[in-house]
Amino acid sequence: MNEFFKDIKVVIVLLFALVLILIYSLPSNGEIQEIPFEEEGYIEVEVLLYHNNLRLLYDCSAIDMGVSPEQARSIEHGIKGELWERPGSHDLINDILEGYNVNVLMARVHDLRDRAYIADLFLQKREAIYRLDSRPSDAVAIALRAGAPVEVHRDLVDEHATEVC
Repeated sequence: MNEFFKDIKVVIVLLFALVLILIYSLPSNGEIQEIPFEEEGYIEVEVLLYHNNLRLLYDCSAIDMGVSPEQARSIEHGIKGELWERPGSHDLINDILEGYNVNVLMARVHDLRDRAYIADLFLQKREAIYRLDSRPSDAVAIALRAGAPVEVHRDLVDEHATEVC
């Protein structure tokens, strides 16, 4: 059990270091970094948990993704707007971003490769917008805490969603 807590501490320290690197690498002079930012082709979805899977729901179409029990718990807390007794890693990341005036704009699921969904987390500091490659579960958990929308590319819904109504 002690090894488990030691591993968790290492993961949290690494996540914290990555967030700090991101924050310090963001330009503070208002320079706008060019990134592809498509407005069309994405639809906002409702985030649910269904049998411990992440479910992204649009009308009666659902995309389900397997997540670990820890990720499911974190997403559930994000959906409910609840905090744990102690902050989890997604809470910590959100607090760090807020502390450095970095806004979470949205989480977007945009691709499916080798049976794994691919997502981006969009952040904004001043006028600069940044796109970070992310696991869907992490992007969604952070977006939920920030009150930011979760979007899925319409092609993924059309090709891979199941009808649930």
